[in-house]
Amino acid sequence: MFRRSMLGVIGLMIAMIAFAPSTLAAGPARFGAKLTTNTQPSNSSPAHDCEPTEGQSCTRVMTKAYGRTSAKAPKDGTIGKIRLIAGDAGSLRVYLAKVKDGTKAKVVYKGPKLDFDGQPNNAVDYKIETFNVTIPVKAGQVLAFKSTTTSVLRCDSGGTRQLIFQPYLQVGQSYQQADDTDGCFMLIEAQYK
Repeated sequence: MFRRSMLGVIGLMIAMIAFAPSTLAAGPARFGAKLTTNTQPSNSSPAHDCEPTEGQSCTRVMTKAYGRTSAKAPKDGTIGKIRLIAGDAGSLRVYLAKVKDGTKAKVVYKGPKLDFDGQPNNAVDYKIETFNVTIPVKAGQVLAFKSTTTSVLRCDSGGTRQLIFQPYLQVGQSYQQADDTDGCFMLIEAQYK
């Protein structure tokens, strides 16, 4: 009798473990591009200039995220890490933005400037560069960045995947109409604390 009861308890415990949601396997919550060491920064080198005027800074606002169904932050919280994959060395300033009607955006938070190294020659596994930050985020906001040129991109088949604003957007401005769009994915990802 005891043996049968013990086997029943063990069976129940195994079933509970098997069907319980696994928070350990899920990893930290992230949004933006889904980056892995297999995420190639295709056609990002040499670094792309801002358009329509080369040599001037612009703001790029993510509208579609590589490897994810949505570019939007899934919840309120604090971003603890920014991760990116770049083809070449460079720098950018991180922003958070809100998108309206798919063609307008405004920046709501100005983050830090990040200097990155890009990929070594003949990379097979692509280097994900990680930066510690503290950025408050609200659900529905998206990643954006300001730069003059960038290789934090994956350019393959096209479509509108980012909005480009030149002159660059500043915190406090109302929604602005995009000056251009781009078919390249922005290879930048935010990780919650």
